[in-house]
Amino acid sequence: MQNIKKEFNKLYEYIKRKGINEIISHGEYIYHIQLKFQLLNEEDICVCLYLVAIDDKDSKSLNDLNRDYVKRNRMNDEEENNIFNVIYKRKLLDKDRLKKLIYMYLSDDIKFNYTVDLILSIVENEDVESIKLIIENIIYSNSFIKSLLLSYKLKITYSSIQLKDTIIYELDRIGFTRANISLKYHALMLAYKSNYENLGKILVFVETFVDNHSYYSLLLRLCDENVAELVHFYIKCATKCNVILNLNKRYEYGWYPLLKACICNNNSIIKLLIDYANNNGIILIINEKDKNDDYPLLQACKNNNTELIQLLMDYANNNNILLDINDTNEYGDSPLLSVCHNNCIEQLKLLMAYANKNEIKLKNCENAILHVVKENKSIEIAQLIMEYADKNDIVLQINKKNIEGDYLLLSSVYHNNAKMVQLVMEYADSHHLILELNEKRSDESFVHVNEEDFGDISEIPDEIILLLIKYENTIKFTCKSNRDLVKRIKERKVNTKDFINYREEINKYFKAKGFDYTVVSNDIFEIYKECLKERNDKILDIFNDYAMRNHIQLDINAKDKLGTYPLLGACDHGDIDLVKHIIHCATSQNVDLELNESNDEGWYPLLLACNNNTIEMAQILMNYAMGNTITLELNKKGYKGNYPLLLSIEKDHIDMINLLIEYANKNNIILDINSKNEFGWYPILLAIKKNINITRKLFQYATEKNISINLNEKDFDGNYPVLEACDKYTAEFIELLIEYADKNNMILNLNEKDHQKNYPILSAIKRFSSDILETLIKYAINHNMVLDINGKNDTGNCPIVKICESNNISMIRVLLDYSLRCDIMLNLNEKDNYGRYPLLWACQYSNIELIHLLMDYAHQNKIILNLNEKDCFKNYPLLWACENKEVKIVQLLMDYAYKHQIKPILNDKNINGRSPIINVCSNGNIELASLLLEWANKNNVWLNLCEKDSDGEFPLLMACGKDNVEMFQLFIYYAKTNHTILNLNEKNILGVSPLMKACFDNNIELVKILINYAEDTNTILEVNNYNAYGYSSLSFACLNNSTKIVQLILEYASAHDITLDMDENHFKTISNISDEIIQLIIKYENSIKFIYNTPSALLNHLNNKANNNKNQNGIPESIANETKNGDRNLYKNEKSISKRNQIQGTRNSFITTLKKMLYVDDDRFIIEQENQIEWTIHHLGILNKNDVLKSSNIKIGTSIWYENYANRFKKDK
Repeated sequence: MQNIKKEFNKLYEYIKRKGINEIISHGEYIYHIQLKFQLLNEEDICVCLYLVAIDDKDSKSLNDLNRDYVKRNRMNDEEENNIFNVIYKRKLLDKDRLKKLIYMYLSDDIKFNYTVDLILSIVENEDVESIKLIIENIIYSNSFIKSLLLSYKLKITYSSIQLKDTIIYELDRIGFTRANISLKYHALMLAYKSNYENLGKILVFVETFVDNHSYYSLLLRLCDENVAELVHFYIKCATKCNVILNLNKRYEYGWYPLLKACICNNNSIIKLLIDYANNNGIILIINEKDKNDDYPLLQACKNNNTELIQLLMDYANNNNILLDINDTNEYGDSPLLSVCHNNCIEQLKLLMAYANKNEIKLKNCENAILHVVKENKSIEIAQLIMEYADKNDIVLQINKKNIEGDYLLLSSVYHNNAKMVQLVMEYADSHHLILELNEKRSDESFVHVNEEDFGDISEIPDEIILLLIKYENTIKFTCKSNRDLVKRIKERKVNTKDFINYREEINKYFKAKGFDYTVVSNDIFEIYKECLKERNDKILDIFNDYAMRNHIQLDINAKDKLGTYPLLGACDHGDIDLVKHIIHCATSQNVDLELNESNDEGWYPLLLACNNNTIEMAQILMNYAMGNTITLELNKKGYKGNYPLLLSIEKDHIDMINLLIEYANKNNIILDINSKNEFGWYPILLAIKKNINITRKLFQYATEKNISINLNEKDFDGNYPVLEACDKYTAEFIELLIEYADKNNMILNLNEKDHQKNYPILSAIKRFSSDILETLIKYAINHNMVLDINGKNDTGNCPIVKICESNNISMIRVLLDYSLRCDIMLNLNEKDNYGRYPLLWACQYSNIELIHLLMDYAHQNKIILNLNEKDCFKNYPLLWACENKEVKIVQLLMDYAYKHQIKPILNDKNINGRSPIINVCSNGNIELASLLLEWANKNNVWLNLCEKDSDGEFPLLMACGKDNVEMFQLFIYYAKTNHTILNLNEKNILGVSPLMKACFDNNIELVKILINYAEDTNTILEVNNYNAYGYSSLSFACLNNSTKIVQLILEYASAHDITLDMDENHFKTISNISDEIIQLIIKYENSIKFIYNTPSALLNHLNNKANNNKNQNGIPESIANETKNGDRNLYKNEKSISKRNQIQGTRNSFITTLKKMLYVDDDRFIIEQENQIEWTIHHLGILNKNDVLKSSNIKIGTSIWYENYANRFKKDK
């Protein structure tokens, strides 16, 4: 490495000494230089050439390198624009060199495009200083500012579309218009970290006006990332550049910013969105649903977010929006069910209050109460719902069954909830409802009681039996008299007199102790469980005191019908104090607690402790077990086949894992590290999903205990360790697996697919991980394995398509090299589900090196590449190449098509209505236009030059730009050679025709060409048409004070007997109208129909000029007559008044619009010297200094753009 650096330095001195121009002029090609400096490759040499040119500020050599030398001599023909990215990534493009590049770009017009790759490298490097240099000097350059100020001087009104396109074109100079969401997100993060608002404003503007991502947006990504500070920064940037964010646009899966923020449960972001909407007069959509039918209020309730529920209700009330509070999602969740699940009384009261205020009746109250019972929630919630139903005249259908066949009474009894049974009984009694089995009468409502649903009748708590006795008149059983439930009720009636009324006694005891608490049960153990459920030490202490005083022995390990016992219940709720209390109670009664017993679902205490990540509880259980000679069953499978180690790994709790290993070692237990749960998960697979340290810990344990870990086992989704490791962003996991496998003589399976048909090499490519890809290939080669490199997954991705999407040339080379080495032919025409394929990606990214690689590979393997295939957006390679202004790529595609006899598609448009010729004309690229026309002629294809895109723009009009005379002439020649006449009167959606555009640009040459072509083809130009803002071709000519164009139009109109309409408001300051134009108006008075103001400054000016003219006969008779008659308001009509008002209303809007559209701060343009302000305003002719500064609040400044403009202006003069 050191030798290469020395060699590079020698080369630098050699080039500097000999001179780049000398090297080029003597034909000293790169390979000749390589012979002298053999340690260096061609990239080293190119980088060195550029560095010398930059350091010497040698603009000519830089342009030569860009235009000729590197193109001709680089063996792989890499696109020259990316050489700057190569230099930057080598850490050779420091701030000084970047400044020199920018200086040469501004002063000498060198070609220096900021590619997305370069911007990505700068952002990844968090190099904010370089970003600042680029932004503050490249965009809004001297020519841009000059053109805008001159437009203001000429009183030219920009449409919002025109101004937007102008700004986008400027921003395109630095690549962000082509950036994906991920790059924009990281760029915004950099802007936020460095408090660089200008970058944030650029991203806001690009994201707002250049929407390349219909499935996602930057704001949605910010909400998804759940970082309120970034959202605040983004909104602040939008506000400062006067861009209104679209908060209501819906994206893929139906998401929109407010809903995404609610899903992420971030109140701060939601408040920011609401505040922004309020400040900008936006009404947020608040009831719209996503693909799962979730909506903001439902998400707020599901997330147990009381503050957010209140926030949404307040916003809805303030904006007269009625919230959907009864709608369910596809899983049956509703706000009411969700707040019941949350066990939150405050949220329930909010819903009820909102419903009452807006006269909405809450639906499915019965299901909500049933939900409370089944999930053992607060009975107060059920009471509130019943009270709400009564107040709103809702009779609860308490016999209503859910889809599982459950209903209130059944569920209450089944869950041994005596308080709920009592509540249901009281409700039925007060509403005269009869509880009956499978019967329904027309005049009564019934709740059906089926004793078979209760399961083991003997397990029903006694207090529930007593309630059934108490409310026996409310219940009508249709079962036989000998059934167990009826028997037990009868027996209980007989024994009631001898039964100790523990409920009454204990309630008295609580009252005597000064504690307000009431139990429901009569059975002493049921009362104990009631006290446990309260999780209140004072209640438990009083109950234990009562039990000890009355010598009551409690069965502390007794289970309920679900197999749950007190200790297990305490562990389930993560209640450490209650666990300690139960242990204390067991110790005081000399009872051993059950530690390994499972309930019906398979949960046992240690498993619950691992599930809840409560390491303190696990330690308490282990200490109790060791103190009472009990061995905890560490490998026992429980709920869904889980066991403590597996569950701890799933919860990513390494401290718990260490505790389990320590306990196992102390008790000579070998942990099971291979068993699967019901999902097929096992420790090493879950460890790779979660944490590299846990993975290392398992391999270490396996090695110490001489356990063989099966690395190729799949879970029920088909996933396995190697595949999971390849889904990471680092190669650490796969390297660990390989190391363990090699040590234990195992062979890893690298080709197995999961149920979505993903496999290791595809996962590595999807993660853009070259390290993992190279590691897999190296392993395969070392173990004589052949990798599957053509398989597709369910989304249509295969390695070659996905790797080209990554635009990572080094990864692509690795894949192609492996393909050739193993003689596996890659399918280069393979498509993903969006129709995208390798060549299309290469053209989209303008990656000429990748195109060469694909074409070379195709040639070697006798593959014919698809040039005309379209993706789902109807894009194809030629279209992308033309949009990206890539002459070399277009030429490559042409050559390839010719060589393989492929007829190209030249007129097909994508979904935005863009075709190759439209893209070329939009970019103003004459070279590309020539290529397309030539190609069209060779293939007998007619290019439609008046075909419009979705914005109504068409090639012929685009060719009428200031610098596109040559292109227009090219189109004329093309039309002539194809015996076709161009439609010169075609207009865009703003009503602008080619002639009008030429007049607007003050392009005399083009006006002549248009008129001559019209004469040659017997076409009548529509010179009298108005655009959408009421201007005509003559209007613009007069506005520009262009005597020659005015004369051309008047002569043409006169020759073709056309009467021209002319509005006085289209003139600038009347006194500034040139004498030549006045004389022309007088000369062609019969061809002009004037609309004068009242009073008319123009009419007065014409008269004054005429009176001062020695030749009085030149005074138009019509003007003289009008002066005498005093009627100065000729040809006024309603249409012209409307046009004039429209024009007048928009004429002076330029500065305001400019201020809104430019993202820069006021101090972006500052001139401290007063004379420079005077000089700029004087030479641009802009009113006066104070008027400009007051009206626009923009200060003109001495930045690079100003200095360059000043220098150029002097040269022009």
